[in-house]
Amino acid sequence: MARLQSTTRASQRPQRVARTARIALKIFDLLRRAKSGRVFSDPAMRRVLQAAGLLHAIGREQEHKHPQKAARKVLLAMRSAPSFSGEDWNLMTWVVRYHRGGEPKLECKFGALTEAHQENIRALAGALRLARVLRKAGVQPAAGIKMENSPEALVLLVPNLADSVEAAARLAAGKHLLETAIGKPIFLRRPVNSSKVIALPAPAGEAWPRVAIAAGVDYVASGTRRD
Repeated sequence: MARLQSTTRASQRPQRVARTARIALKIFDLLRRAKSGRVFSDPAMRRVLQAAGLLHAIGREQEHKHPQKAARKVLLAMRSAPSFSGEDWNLMTWVVRYHRGGEPKLECKFGALTEAHQENIRALAGALRLARVLRKAGVQPAAGIKMENSPEALVLLVPNLADSVEAAARLAAGKHLLETAIGKPIFLRRPVNSSKVIALPAPAGEAWPRVAIAAGVDYVASGTRRD
């Protein structure tokens, strides 16, 4: 991966690219633990996603109308990394192609690929799409992202998730391809504040009790009144 990382550092926005790649890998690992599909149990697919995350912004300085298409052409013209087979490198270029813009359609060249190849592309490109919109929504460290799994849905708990109409629309679009790939809806939420609540004695002359939140950081009445 050293060669790919050096290519990332040469891009216009290396920190953004690296942050998107880290978030994508975190999502992949969470989906593996949730047993969300064959793709996420394969270490080779994780490596393909890592490469796509590091290279998805390549060629962006050309100001192409469809930068994801231009990026795939650039990558196809490059010699594949030594640790990649030709098949895995080709898969990575498809993931870069669909990390933004329109989703894959069977009427295009995508439709000529095998079903297994299509499945891999949807899953990995879906993870990278979601990572990209999370980064745009202000998510900084990937380490704090967690997942809750149920038969009906996946819940992604994301610290510092932006709370706006614009962010909500972007996130809804960004997670759709991954939802299609895993066959299950994904809900994005901020983690619930788990601060410890400790009962405090009421001061003299006050009939209502107080509680301390987060060991005295804030003091709140048990009713609606706030001190």
